Amino acid sequence: MSEEQVNILILKHLEGTASEEEEMLLEAWLKEGAANRQHFGQLRQVAGQLSEMDWALELGREADWRKVKEKIGGAGNSTGRLARLPWQPLLRYAAGLLLLLGFGWLLYTMLAPQSSPPLAERVVAPRGQTLQYTLPDGSSVRLNADSYLLIPPSYGKGERRLSMAGEAYFEVVKNASQPFIVDIGQAYVRVLGTAFNLKAYSGSPVIGLAVSEGAVRFRNFASEGLEVQAGQAAEYDTPTAEFRRAPYEPETAMAWLEGRLVFRDTPLSEIFLALERQYNIRVVSPPGIGNSLYSDTVNLRGPVDSFFERLSITLGISFRKDGQQIILSSAD
Repeated sequence: MSEEQVNILILKHLEGTASEEEEMLLEAWLKEGAANRQHFGQLRQVAGQLSEMDWALELGREADWRKVKEKIGGAGNSTGRLARLPWQPLLRYAAGLLLLLGFGWLLYTMLAPQSSPPLAERVVAPRGQTLQYTLPDGSSVRLNADSYLLIPPSYGKGERRLSMAGEAYFEVVKNASQPFIVDIGQAYVRVLGTAFNLKAYSGSPVIGLAVSEGAVRFRNFASEGLEVQAGQAAEYDTPTAEFRRAPYEPETAMAWLEGRLVFRDTPLSEIFLALERQYNIRVVSPPGIGNSLYSDTVNLRGPVDSFFERLSITLGISFRKDGQQIILSSAD
């Protein structure tokens, strides 16, 4: 990213207006080096000073306004004369305001350039759809439903780095001089040439990795993590920041590539989330049912009703459709 693009990201972060993907880009940039973190700290310090100044002015405004009201109130019993306003406090407030505006303009000119080129190319697979995409280096990505990639302009310049949220299957063209890196917020994967499935949906406590070819370094910025070879799988627990080995089960982890979802003793809450992404629906269920474990295979090329018909027979519940909603209820 250019300096102007970085400054825009920092400004949005400090204002609390940055999107999820912009926060991911900023986090990845901060982790690239100490100079980046120092630049961020300097701008944050300027913003903090502005915030403190605004707070001090607010206190001054309240005190001065009380004096104004006292003067006006004291003049309420006299006739034919206007109360004299305390101009000195008002002038002090005006001077402070001008100072605040001056610092604000300085911050704006530092962070907001005249032109704002796109920060990154955003490739999206919306709910209910999957997407095949070819990266500039020829690497292939298959995006699952409700997923996206962020590809910065610097992709392929020294390294092939991008960000991802959701689920994707990568087939990476081998290039020893340009490592392929996928940032997923709290962790990332680093490869030279391989094929792997990465599942990192927003809000999920677990990030899953399954490698079908080559080898992948699965790590974060605090630890080396794990090296995951072909025919192996691993998970990253986001609450504890711990990596762990996991059973390699491509028939479940990668079934979506063949138009299926395979569940084995999976909580219904997770199954409902997966179906909501794949069919662009919303499942409304009775309290407690989400904890029930269930096993099934869903053909994504068929209607979602088939799954809920089987579920209703197994659990003794009923369901009905209301637009894009599937509403479950007790059969009694």
